[in-house]
Amino acid sequence: MVQHGLSLIVSHAKYQSASLLPGYKSSTIDVDPCKYNGYLSYQYVGKLFAEDLCDAAFQWETIGVANAKHENSAFWLGTPGAQTRCHYDSYGVNVVVQLHGTKRWVLFPPQDSPYLYPTRLPFEESTVRSAINDPLRPDLDTYPKATLATPQIVVLNAGDVLFVPHHWWHAVDCTSVAVSVNAWLPHANDRHEQLKEALARLITSSLSSSLDDKGQSAVVCATEVPLVILRPLVLTGRFVFVSAFIFAVVHLLTTICAAIGLNLLFWTGVAVSKAHALLSAK
Repeated sequence: MVQHGLSLIVSHAKYQSASLLPGYKSSTIDVDPCKYNGYLSYQYVGKLFAEDLCDAAFQWETIGVANAKHENSAFWLGTPGAQTRCHYDSYGVNVVVQLHGTKRWVLFPPQDSPYLYPTRLPFEESTVRSAINDPLRPDLDTYPKATLATPQIVVLNAGDVLFVPHHWWHAVDCTSVAVSVNAWLPHANDRHEQLKEALARLITSSLSSSLDDKGQSAVVCATEVPLVILRPLVLTGRFVFVSAFIFAVVHLLTTICAAIGLNLLFWTGVAVSKAHALLSAK
């Protein structure tokens, strides 16, 4: 990565970065790393870097990942202490490559979900969070089931590759200045998860549409599309729901009427047959 012009220099709590973008002026900021940290997270490489650089630098097939695309690959750059809170991703599986520095990953299998207290608030698409701030040091008075969870801890060094299976929980901490990339690969269950995510977005948007800015920030993650854009979708969703409900009722009534009609036709046929038999006997 440095060969292509991306560098991060750490010296006496001074962080200096040079951008890949032409004409960008580098800058130096004095910070106290004990008090502050920074995280350039979840940045799609296809939008962050030039296409020719992506083709040269992110060759997933060299590690056996042939179907990864720049569009679903993300770049992560963090200073010591930067972290991603415990969550699992609704879609796909995750392949992570550590390029520089170290990161600590704490992983939990899907069957630990009841012990990690899942929550969708604040809502972020395809992200199910744990209500526990630190899964390794949980507040047992508030989250007593956390003692039943089975954490698996791994530290990634430069050159390491980590495969995160579908719906595995993970919390990530930068233990040094760390650079990594990851790719989300499709999973057979993604279509089902997409439907669940669409319903979760609709419900969350509907509930939060009447809240003020402070209330909305507690319900919807800041990285999500503003609710002012989602309100027409909420109205559309309500219309679709009402239409589907009316269709279901009409379909049910039609089915009932058809059943009654068939029964009447059947018993009418039986009565006619019996009358014909009696007349024939006479």
